[in-house]
Amino acid sequence: MATITSPTARTFARPIWVDLAQLKNLDAIIDRYSERLQAEHEKLLDEETDSQFSEYYARPGMTDEQIASQKASIKQTLINKSGWGKETRSLTVDLSHGRQLEVRDFTEAADHAGLDDEIPFGFFLFYILKPFKVRVSLNSSWEEKLNISTEPSEAELSRAIFGSLSNWGKDVAAPALYRKWFQLRWLFWMLLCLCLVVGVSLFIGGFNDIRSANIEAAHKLLDHGIDSSNESQALSLVLAIESEYGGKVVAATPHIRAWVYLGLVTGVFLMLSLCPGLAIGLWRGKSYLRICRWWARFVAITVPLFVFVTFIRPWLVSWLVKQL
Repeated sequence: MATITSPTARTFARPIWVDLAQLKNLDAIIDRYSERLQAEHEKLLDEETDSQFSEYYARPGMTDEQIASQKASIKQTLINKSGWGKETRSLTVDLSHGRQLEVRDFTEAADHAGLDDEIPFGFFLFYILKPFKVRVSLNSSWEEKLNISTEPSEAELSRAIFGSLSNWGKDVAAPALYRKWFQLRWLFWMLLCLCLVVGVSLFIGGFNDIRSANIEAAHKLLDHGIDSSNESQALSLVLAIESEYGGKVVAATPHIRAWVYLGLVTGVFLMLSLCPGLAIGLWRGKSYLRICRWWARFVAITVPLFVFVTFIRPWLVSWLVKQL
C-alpha cells in the first residue's frame, strides 16, 4: 500500500521575538508527548529485539525459557551499546562572550542564578529517545532563523510532535508585515545613506568661490554692455578678480523647508533601518524584548502617519478643492 510522507522540518524567518511564557509552552509540548514517546520507544525496542532474534539467534527446538533469555540479552545489548536506552533532553542557551548555559528546559534556565544581567543570543533544544529526535533552534548567526525538525519523518508520532511545534512556531513568529520590513532593511539603509549624501551636498553647496561669482557677474555685465551707470561696478569686479579678493564665503543656503523635509525623511529611513531580528525573554532579555515590541509598534504607527500627513493629505486636500 502506498504511503505519503510529509517533511518534518520547518524554518521561520526573522524577526523572532519570544517571551518566557512562549518558551515554557515549548517545554510543555515536549512534556506532553513524553509518555507517548516512551511507550512508542518500548514498542519499537521490542520489535527490534524480535527482529534480531529471528535473524541471528532463532534455532529449532528452543524452549520458551531460552527464547525469553536470549531476547532479554539482545534487548540489554541494544540498550547498552546501541543507544536504545538513553533518553537525552538538553537546552543550550547562547550567552555573551561565547559562553553557553546547559540545562534541561527553559524553566530551569529562567531560575538559574547569576544571569540577571544577561541577554541571550540564541538557544538549541534537543530531545532524543531512539529512534525519535526533536530539535528546536534559534541561532545567533547572521541568518537568525527559528528551525524546527523531528525524526523520523515517516513516524506518525513524529509528525504529531512536528505539528504542535509548527503551531508554536507560528505563534512566536512575527507578522508578515514585520518580516517584510526586516527583509527590506538593506534598502532602507541605502536610502538613509542617500539622504545623508544629499544633506552633505546641500551643506557643501552653500559654500561658493567668490572669484567664480565675480567672473559670472562680469560676464553678465559684458553681455549687458559697459556704460556710465555700471562702470564703477565693472572696475570693482576687475580688481576683485585680479587680486583674488574674498576667498570663500557662505553663499545662499537652501530654504529651511528643504532642510526640514530632508531631516524628516532621513529620520524615517533611520527608523525603518532599525528592525531587531531576535529577542528572547530570559533574564535581561525581557527588557530588551519589551523594547523591541514597543519599537515595532511605534514604527508601525509613525511611518504611515508621516506618509499620510506629508504626501497623501496635501494631494487629498487639493483633489477635494478641485471637486468643490
